[in-house]
Formats: sequence, structure tokens, C-alpha cells
Amino acid sequence: MKLLFINYQALPLPSVKGGAVEYLVDEFLKYNEVHKLHNITVCSIYDENALLESKSYNRTEFKYIKIESIWDKLNRGIRHIINKHTPFYIGNTYIKKILKDEKDFNKYDAIIIENAPEFGLKIRKVFKKRLILHLHNDYLNKNSGNAEKIFDCYDEIYTISNTLGNIVKEIKQSDKIKTLYNGIRLENFRENGKRDEMRNKYKIGKDDFVFMYSGRITRDKGVYELAKAFSEIKNEKLKLVIAGKGTNQTVEAIKNINDKRIIFTGFVPYSQMNDIYQVADVGVIPSICQDAFNLTVIEYASNGIPLIISNRGAMKELINEKCSVIAEYDKNFFSDNIRRALELMLVKDIDKMSEEAKKISENFTIENFCNTFKKLLDKEI
Repeated sequence: MKLLFINYQALPLPSVKGGAVEYLVDEFLKYNEVHKLHNITVCSIYDENALLESKSYNRTEFKYIKIESIWDKLNRGIRHIINKHTPFYIGNTYIKKILKDEKDFNKYDAIIIENAPEFGLKIRKVFKKRLILHLHNDYLNKNSGNAEKIFDCYDEIYTISNTLGNIVKEIKQSDKIKTLYNGIRLENFRENGKRDEMRNKYKIGKDDFVFMYSGRITRDKGVYELAKAFSEIKNEKLKLVIAGKGTNQTVEAIKNINDKRIIFTGFVPYSQMNDIYQVADVGVIPSICQDAFNLTVIEYASNGIPLIISNRGAMKELINEKCSVIAEYDKNFFSDNIRRALELMLVKDIDKMSEEAKKISENFTIENFCNTFKKLLDKEI
């Protein structure tokens, strides 16, 4: 098939600047290079390094969109105001340029729009064939502007979890909604023999029991409630490692708890995250927000690290009670529920949970993601 991927404008493809969406699309492009399945065109925001990297792809043509001029910035501002404050969607500068540059959309057998549901309203006007939305975040729900129009313009909608799919189904019940789970390269998230080295780096004793949070340090991630819960357990052999960066307000609130057992690593490049994971005995993801899919769950599990998770979003869909403990979210008692989960982990059979975590992670390989994407496109599922 001839496919056109329209990526959102935030980050470029190939994924030289990171991004979960870009990582997954790029992995499928590489899979396509190996298996020679489709002729693919990708529309992406311009980036010099991405342009250089694109030269290594034989079965993908990259079309780069520049929106850097003064006129582009003015145009973006005007369009943002109209799109946000009126019932009309006139598109943004990025999709306008894609529409202008592409002379014949109908030469493609299918168009896949990555995580920008509203783009479908514009593309559908010039494209009569198979239009697919690959949705990674809660950007299409019953409260979205033009929700029904956007829903109806797509032939298929691939969501990254059943949880996200059910949110979209609140607009309309339909079998056009399919689940396409994310995946990772598990080999990049394995025990690597650096446990002692990394523990020494952060002054953590060999016999200490370490809970770890990794991600954005913001209130919607529940990390403050985690720190508060941890501080209530009086045991000097316990440590809480918080890896990541976030809002000054949330970081200061945690520091004001004044517990010297809480260790901040600061920002850690993604390429170095697996080294940080080596210090952990238990990973904690206490999200308050409704995560559509949390890759950190799988990264911990692949390392054989048991988990404490909240019951928000899709996390409970990804793993089971054999390798995790759930802290029920309650606005008034969430910190207490996290504390009980932390205490429960101290008496659990961590080794047994670790083996189960590794088994669960095998469901979310990058190969499974690419194979499922292929089958969806080929209408095999």
C-alpha cells in the first residue's frame, strides 16, 4: 500500500528529538524498512538533524514543513484564537501547509494521522479513501469541540489502550475503534549489572530498600502524595528516589516535607534511565491524571521491578496483581492509600513478583506493536 503518515507538529520524524509518539512511528518505519511492506510518505515538522537522519530510509519519503517565519507565527496565533474561541475549525498553519504542498492526496491508499484528531476534518475534504486516527492521548472525547464530526470523519481509530478507546466510545459506540498497544525494546530495559555502582552514586546502602518514582514531577502525577506517604513510614533503611524534573512548586513542596531519605536525581536523559532503574526494589507510579498508557510501567516490569500503581487510567490494564499493588485513588485519602501500598510491598515476595513482571512485559514488545499495526492496516484484525 501507499501510506501517508501525518505527524503532529510538536516533534520531528525520524525521532531525533525523542517523543513517545515519534518513537513509535519511527519504530514502525524501521520495521517497514526490514519487511518491505509499504511505500510510506511522512509529513513532519522540519528539523535539520531529522532531515539528515531521513537519508537512511529507503522505503519512506519525508516531507518537511517549516513554520518558522514571522508570518507563520502571526498566522498560528490568529488560527489558534479562531479554533479555540469559535465553533469553527480552520486548521493550524502546519496542516494548512500540508494541504497546500500535497497536490494529490488520493494517490495514497490510506492516511494515518498521529494524535491530532482535528486534522481529519481538513484531510477528509480532499481525501476519499481510508482515513485512520492513531490516538495516543485523551484528545477526542464527548466534551471535545466538534467531537461527533471528528469521530465521523475517520474510518478507523486506533487507541493505545482499551481505557482510551472507551473514552472515545462515549462519543459513539462503534467497531471502528481498535486497540493498538504501545511497545518498547525490552532489551534496552534489563538488569545490567550496575546496581552497586548506581547505588553508590546516590549514597544508597546495599541493604536499603528503595522505592522509585520516575517521570514528570507535577501534582497530577501524584508524586507529592507519594513523598508524603513515604515520610510517614519511619524506617531509616527505606529510600525514595525521585528521578525527573518538574514544576518548581511541586519540587519545593516535596522538599518541604524535609525527609532526608528522599533522593532527587534531577533530569535524566532517556538513554540513561535504565541505569537509574537499577537502584529500585519497587517502582511507584501514583498518577492522579488518567494516563492513556504509561511506558514506564513496562520499563519497570522488563527490569523485573514490581510496581505500585494508582487505579487511574490504563495502568491496571497493562499488569496484574501478581506483580503489582494498586493504591486506590481518593481525593481525600490518596496519600493514606499509597502509604498502605508501600507498607504492603515490604512484606511481599518481591522475587516472585519480579518474575511475574518480566513475563507481563513480554506482551508489550516493539515487535508486538509493529505486528499489530501491520495487521490492522491489512485488516486482518
